[in-house]
Amino acid sequence: MTTLLEQAFTAATQLPQERQDQLAQLILQEISRPQHQQVNKAPTQKSPLQIFTELGLVGCFEGEPDLSANYKSVVKSYILKKHDHH
Repeated sequence: MTTLLEQAFTAATQLPQERQDQLAQLILQEISRPQHQQVNKAPTQKSPLQIFTELGLVGCFEGEPDLSANYKSVVKSYILKKHDHH
């Protein structure tokens, strides 16, 4: 019974030389890779803050000191001014 490695080697010898070289290079790279590294390591995910900042949804502005208490009326006033269709 042949091992998986023997089967792969036999199949690889049937490839064109350029493909054999590419496969050998890939195998050598994988062998030299530290064991703790994953082959298909997921890309580092961004935090919600990073995503919102990149989209321009996080920032600062000057506003009224009591904005947290009366933000609804301030937003309503802003929208009415912005979309004044008169």
